[in-house]
Order: sequence, then structure tokens, then C-alpha cells
Amino acid sequence: MDRHRLPKPALALIAAGFLCAGLAGGLAGQEPTQAQDRVGRLFAAADAAFDQGDFATALESYFEITTLALDRAELARASVGLAISYFSLNDRVGASKWLRQALVYDPKKELIDRIYPESFVLLFMEIRKEGTAAAEPAPQEPQPAAPPVQAPVREPPKQEPQPPPQEQPAGGFRLLGETDWKDKWEIETHLSSWNVNLIKGIFESFVTDNMAEEIRDQVLAKLRKFYSPLYQRGYEENITFDSDGSNYGFGARYYPRGRESGFSFALSFEKTHIKLIMAGPVKQTYAPGGSSQVNSNSTIETSPFSTNLSFRWEFIPAWRVTPYFTWGLGLAALDGEVSYTWQGTVQYLGREESIGDSIVKTFAETEEENDFNIPNIFVILHFGFGVKGEIVPGLSGIAEASFWDGILLRAGVAYRF
Repeated sequence: MDRHRLPKPALALIAAGFLCAGLAGGLAGQEPTQAQDRVGRLFAAADAAFDQGDFATALESYFEITTLALDRAELARASVGLAISYFSLNDRVGASKWLRQALVYDPKKELIDRIYPESFVLLFMEIRKEGTAAAEPAPQEPQPAAPPVQAPVREPPKQEPQPPPQEQPAGGFRLLGETDWKDKWEIETHLSSWNVNLIKGIFESFVTDNMAEEIRDQVLAKLRKFYSPLYQRGYEENITFDSDGSNYGFGARYYPRGRESGFSFALSFEKTHIKLIMAGPVKQTYAPGGSSQVNSNSTIETSPFSTNLSFRWEFIPAWRVTPYFTWGLGLAALDGEVSYTWQGTVQYLGREESIGDSIVKTFAETEEENDFNIPNIFVILHFGFGVKGEIVPGLSGIAEASFWDGILLRAGVAYRF
């Protein structure tokens, strides 16, 4: 069980305490006015909701009391009600704010241990002690003098032993003779268009849900800077997903058996730009009241530089135009940015105001603020089909459709020598 969630007997005691305080206040005064009747009904509704564990509804009723009540005892009682409701929702910031407000209305306020949980009473005592300490300036203690800074002692760099130079064999050394490399090497350059739209159904809901929650948290954090501590009651989102990107690269390919076989392998260096786009409305409702609706636009962008090893089989290598199959793997260092832009309105206490913000984070900053890790190494899986056609002897054109951690449409030229 959550250490802040109160058991039902404790809820009943707290509700009874609020009710008794309300009855005592009513009997001590004169004939209740219409506003006082409204305050009394709100206290009864708030205490009942709290007793049933509906803390969000209790927040709304206690908060409305603070806008109607004139008696400082009632204001202090409502502030304690708001504080214990926020505390039951694991919001210590909200609880602390309203405990401080209760002490403003009633500086001699006391909480009964047998009615309130011990941890809540301890929080109240800490806040009251803070107020007492703030009224008395703390004595200044002398600070010790900083020790003198000594310059670091630098050791001379160590000399690494150098291996003796190796002698070249007389007459020179030949890796490949003329007959060894003829028609076995090919260089290639290409441009590509990239996206994941055809396969986005595999992960779309995961990405859009996380982005919607991030926008929701960003909006709530901004509103809490200007309004009383808010508690989110619910939210709706209709985030859509899109993607685009590009790729270009250069590679060298080797045919072990020359033109006798269509098998080859290549080492290539690629630059891929990837952009994931999430956009749509996000609506939230809050306790003790209010709502917001914003139109959001979020992007994830990265441009990894990768080294790739690929293998290719040409089905009919003797023809001038031949289809082929290819597959391979690549590795890249992964870095990039996550950006959020949102604009909309907030309705609170009968007023409507415009809100908005724009935030850009690096992948490292996103990792620090969330419960997931972004890998530093990006693994690229590549396989697909294409067509290779000879334009003039030695020069060929290439068209390919393949999977490259997404859908890749590629065009390029290759020269064989």
C-alpha cells in the first residue's frame, strides 16, 4: 500500500474532525447567511468525498470554500482540507502550500495525531518550524579560510617503445596482379528517400502515447507556475504520426569471381537523416477546476553517419539488365534532438487565457528526464530488391526498394573496373 494513501478508518476520523469543527463554528456564530449555508454544504460534500477516497472531488469543494468563506477559522479548516487531499494524492508540494496558507489564517493551528496520519502531522510541524525560523535571523558562522591552491605536479610523458621497421622483400610486394583485380571492383554512389510510414502501425501507438504524455506533462508544469497546484483528472489526445528522411552514401564493392558470378560484398559509408513527426490536439481537465486544450507538434530528428557491410546476389549477371537481392548490417553513433511546440488555451476560475511554449532537448537531456534509455549505438538492418542496368561498358545505373530501419527508395550509379 502507498505510504501516503490513508486507510478508511483514518479517512473517517479526518472527515469527523472536519465535521465537528464545522458544527462548533456554526453554533458559536449568529444566524447563518446564504453564503454560510453554501459553505456548510460544501464542507459536508468535501468531507464526504474525502471519506470515500474521492480526493479530486474533495479538492474542488474545499477550494470553492476558500473563495466564499469570510471567517478565518473556516478558511484555515478548508486549507487543511486541501492540504490533506493533496497529501493523499502524493503531492507534497500542494500539501505544503496549503498548510502554509492554513498557518496564515490561524498561526496557532494544531493537528491531532490520532485523526491525521503521522507523516502528515510531521510535515505540518516542519512547515510551522520553517515559519518560526524565518522570523529569526540565523547567526553567521565564520567561514574557514580556503587552503592555498598548489600547482599540479606534471610527470614527463612516457616514451612508448617503437617496433623495429620491417624490411620489404627484394623486388617489391604485389597484393593483386592484373588478372586478379580486373572486373572485380566496383565503386558506387547513391541517393535515397527514407520513411517508416508503411510500417508505422508496429510502433505508432507507443510513440504517440509517449509524446502525448510528454506534452501533457509540459502543459501541466507550465500551468503550475501561474496557478494553484493543479491535479490532473483526465486527458484526451488525437496525435497522428508521420515521418520523412533522406540518405546518401558512397561504397566500394568486390566480386570475388569477377563476371563469372553475381555474388559481391561492399563496404559503404552512409549519411541518413531521420525525422519523426507527431502532431495533434491534447486536452486536459484539472482539479480543483479548469481545463486546457493545445495543438501540439513534436519532432524527433537524428542524422547518423554509419559504416555498412552488405552482400548482393545478381540473378542473371551475364545480362545487361539484371535484378538482384541484397542484405547487410550497419553501425552508427546515435545523437539528435527532440522538440515540442504547443499552443492553445486554458480555462480556470471562469477565465480563458492563451498558453504555449517551445522546447528543444538533446537525446541525452531526454534520457535524464524520462524513464527510458536511448541507445548510443544505432544498428541498421538492410535488405531489399533492386535492378542494375548497364548504361555503357563499365557504367551502370541502380534502382532499389529496400528496408533500412524504414522504407528506402534508392537510385545510384556504379562504375566497374
